[in-house]
Amino acid sequence: YAVSVPLPYGLYLVKETTVPEDHSPVEDFYVKVSEDHPDQPQVWKVLLDEEFGAKLKIIKRDKDSGNTILKPGAEFKIFSLRDNAYVKQMTCYPKKKIHESYFTDETGTLILPENLRPGKYRIEEITPPEGYLPDAGENVVTIDSHVPVKVDELTGDLLVEAYIENQEVKGRLELLKKGPVLTGFEDGRFLYEVKGLAGAQFSVEAEEDIFYADGRKLKDGQKEAVLKKGEIAARLTTDEKGKALSEILPLGHYLVRETKAPYGCRLIDEPWSVELKSDKQSAVVTKTLEVQDPKQQVEVSVVKQTTEEGNRPLQGAEFSLYAEKPVCSREDATVLVPEDGLIGKAVSDEKGQVHFTDTLPHGEYYIRETAAPKGYDISPLKVECPVLYQDGRESVIKVGRT
Repeated sequence: YAVSVPLPYGLYLVKETTVPEDHSPVEDFYVKVSEDHPDQPQVWKVLLDEEFGAKLKIIKRDKDSGNTILKPGAEFKIFSLRDNAYVKQMTCYPKKKIHESYFTDETGTLILPENLRPGKYRIEEITPPEGYLPDAGENVVTIDSHVPVKVDELTGDLLVEAYIENQEVKGRLELLKKGPVLTGFEDGRFLYEVKGLAGAQFSVEAEEDIFYADGRKLKDGQKEAVLKKGEIAARLTTDEKGKALSEILPLGHYLVRETKAPYGCRLIDEPWSVELKSDKQSAVVTKTLEVQDPKQQVEVSVVKQTTEEGNRPLQGAEFSLYAEKPVCSREDATVLVPEDGLIGKAVSDEKGQVHFTDTLPHGEYYIRETAAPKGYDISPLKVECPVLYQDGRESVIKVGRT
């Protein structure tokens, strides 16, 4: 207790100017001195200082941009180093509930429902905001009468603020382009192996609006998009191993379109839908898309006719297909069929038609008649049949001669 010096009659304002450690001062009050008690001081008031307390406010922040992460659902637990236990607090609306975990709202913040006693507290992030890595820092805050506090404008509560930063997760798209590669020639057949293909070109576009991870908004309150639907995010070309890797991309849904097929392959018209999403472990996640192009088919045909009886089809004529120029393997340019080398033979059917399809690669060929039907002479004509790649648009390249 405390006793003042003798005071003349009057009205006095009493202020608590020195407060015990970690306690809150009492509110100012008035005392009226109106009686003379020189031997027995007038009892004015019994004063009870409350222990200091403040609510903890957690604010989620993007580590790179410094912006508040405007997303709900980040989960936290608070561990009291003084009590060696997790903090449990109660809310009463709409019904009583004991909380041990606390969650941010759509503003990216949370305020504990009750004051914390003086002491040190460790903030533990259990679940990060969507699209972010968990915070790995040691976040300890101190609650006492010496730390800076803010006053909640709505409730008047004292708030101790803590900023918890998270690393945004981003993604990369890896393309593996495969297809048939000419490697050999055996028993009249060209041989192929599925390998990586160079020179395939792709576009990567946003399948939907893709927004900034921190949820930032425009002046009208709408979320700001980093990529609009249909906007091109990347263009890729495969290397000699058939691989292509994009630059860093924001997480989201993308459409991958093949814009140019490798030589000898047919372009795939339908796009692929891929999603870059967080694995909650890596700052950069890589999504691998493997694409295999079908071989562009080649068909060389001849129609055998007799000059008599109105160009009537002639059955039973044998034709041979030769290489106009050497046919080489794709990878090391090994000559598989030399110039003028025989590739195959076929006999005309009842319609006079002869087809060479099988596994022919693109190249320059010619056909000669090597055996005529009975009663006819062998034609001396050399029928040239160059088969040229048509930019992957056609499924079958057809070359026909009569």
